[in-house]
Amino acid sequence: MSEKDKHFTFMEGLKPWARLELQRQRVTDLGSAMAAAERLTDFTSETRKDRQTTYNPVQNKTGG
Repeated sequence: MSEKDKHFTFMEGLKPWARLELQRQRVTDLGSAMAAAERLTDFTSETRKDRQTTYNPVQNKTGG
């Protein structure tokens, strides 16, 4: 597989928002694409995790 094919396959495997960001950065080779992708952070997945561990009033409810 050529380097160009490897780069294309890598880019196609990314989430759409990550692919767009790397295209915006004009990443043209596999090595820089992988390095740039590692620097990206998916804040939406962190937000979902935080929501699951936040205060739940039903669990902390006292009878009365």
